[in-house]
Formats: sequence, C-alpha cells, structure tokens
Amino acid sequence: MSYTRNADNLPKAKDVVALCKSHNVRRIRLHDPRHDVLQALKNTGIKVILGVGNDDIMRLATDARFAGTWVRRNVLWFTPYINFRCIAVGDENILANTALNQYVLPAMIGLN
Repeated sequence: MSYTRNADNLPKAKDVVALCKSHNVRRIRLHDPRHDVLQALKNTGIKVILGVGNDDIMRLATDARFAGTWVRRNVLWFTPYINFRCIAVGDENILANTALNQYVLPAMIGLN
C-alpha cells in the first residue's frame, strides 16, 4: 500500500494504520518521513519503505551533516520498532523534475 499525505481532511495516522492492520496489509510505502505516521507504525509488524521527499534530495546529496541528521531522526530512532525494507529517494514525479535528477544517485549513495 502507498500512503501519501497530500490531501485535506485526512484521517489520523493511527486510524489509517489500524485500518491497514484490519485488512492484513503487511507492507506500506511512505512518501516522506511523517513522524505521526512512523509513531503509528511502531510495533505493528508492517514493513515500511520510507520515502525521501523531493524537497530533501538535494541537501541529502550535498550536505553530509544534513544526511546524517535525516537518517538519525527518521530511521534510527524508529529502527527498534519498525522494520524498514529500504529508503526510496524521490517520488514518482522525480523524472519530470530535471533540476533534481542529478542529485538522486548521490543522495542514494550518501545515505551509506
């Protein structure tokens, strides 16, 4: 299941996660690291693909300090409680954004 938060009047993250669990959803992709959603996913057993928002790609590729902070804040703090499958860099519209294309690979490699 893909879980994006680009809309108004969305249900609370804990309610969405409860709905996923009730329908036996075992895998989910988050398009960006929303902490309310990550909190709701803690200890659920749902495997997570965590997306890097397009707004963060250039800084992840060019600023090691920012990249380290991003990983600590959005991955390491939740690792004991969430099974992360991988980190996805950019959303499905990344190819249309030619200004970001040059940063995708460096962002992926810098998340080492």
